[in-house]
Amino acid sequence: MDLRQSALASVPTLSPSPILDALTIAKETAENALFKAIDSAIANEIGEVQDRSKAVDEAINSSSLVTLSGIIVSVIVAVVFGLFFSRYISNPISNLKQASIQIGKGDYVTACKFLSKTHRGDEIGKLSSEIEKMRQSIESMKTNLDALVDQRTKELEIKNQELFEREKDLERINIELVKTELAKEEFLSMVSHELKTPLTPLKMYAEILLKTNRFGVLNEKQLKAVKIILNNVSKLELLINDIFDVYKLDIGRLKLNKKFIEVTRLVQENVAELETLTVDKQIEFKPEIIPPSDKVNVLCDQKRIEQVIANLVKNSIDFVPKTDGKITIRAETDETTQIVTFTVEDNGIGIPIDKMDNLFKTFYQVDTTLTRKHGGTGLGLVICKGIIENHGGKLWIDRNYTHGTSIKFTLPIASNL
Repeated sequence: MDLRQSALASVPTLSPSPILDALTIAKETAENALFKAIDSAIANEIGEVQDRSKAVDEAINSSSLVTLSGIIVSVIVAVVFGLFFSRYISNPISNLKQASIQIGKGDYVTACKFLSKTHRGDEIGKLSSEIEKMRQSIESMKTNLDALVDQRTKELEIKNQELFEREKDLERINIELVKTELAKEEFLSMVSHELKTPLTPLKMYAEILLKTNRFGVLNEKQLKAVKIILNNVSKLELLINDIFDVYKLDIGRLKLNKKFIEVTRLVQENVAELETLTVDKQIEFKPEIIPPSDKVNVLCDQKRIEQVIANLVKNSIDFVPKTDGKITIRAETDETTQIVTFTVEDNGIGIPIDKMDNLFKTFYQVDTTLTRKHGGTGLGLVICKGIIENHGGKLWIDRNYTHGTSIKFTLPIASNL
């Protein structure tokens, strides 16, 4: 029976109104008692839970202490092992590393000190021994190399001293050569002047004897003799001029007085001046100025270019036939290359192909026999070639021309300079 039933059983039977009051009081009393019983049961349960919680906490605390103790022991063991490992393995390896670094730097003494700390019977010791052998080998090679370098340095110092002495000798020789060249130039200039000085009156009086009767009328033999004198004076004068020109070309001191000149004027003036030489042999002598050459200018030393053209024309005069001789001076402009090509061609006997390459050699003669009909110094074409090259052009023989001789030379157009 529960509390409520027991409470009701204990209530006496009364009238309805008192009974109700008594039931109300009993009900309240029972409820209070029930609530107290529930609170007590709850309190007991809470107490048990707290007790168990304390027990668990104590167990946990006890386990934590054990775990912490294990960790501390592990750390101590690890530290001890690490120290042992560092001492037994890491230190030797570090010494080997430092030794290798010092060897790389060339400090073999310090490397030896590091290697001496790694003498052991294990693999590290063997590696140390091999590195020591390498160090000794490198040090030995370095010693030998240093000795060789010292030897070579001494040899180079000796060679440098010898070169210095030779340089001084060459400098002295160079100064002497310059003095010699100046003396040679002065000598040639003096010889040229001294040779030309007596030639001038000889040439003048020979021309007077031929052109006038100032010293009386000359008979045929006398006229022939005077002509021979005048001809040889001219040859001697030409020889002197050629030798001096070749010398100036050889030392690079040929002076050029360049000016702008029309191609037409350059050709026509030469034809007019040389035309008198062709009259006696009745040679057809004409210019050919192919457009647009008639409107082109060149920058040149006019007298030197006239010298070239005169030399080429005079050579042609010597070799054209006695009758029906033809000499042409041609000027052609190539607008693409900006050059003017001058040609002096004739219908003479021509030049053998096997002798063409030698024509520009000093003192070369095509005909070297004692009975050769045509004279010359053998310097004309050499001088012509040198003059043209000093103008920035070139001179050559046209090998494809088969009707005589054709010699060409070029000059740059003035606007291209």
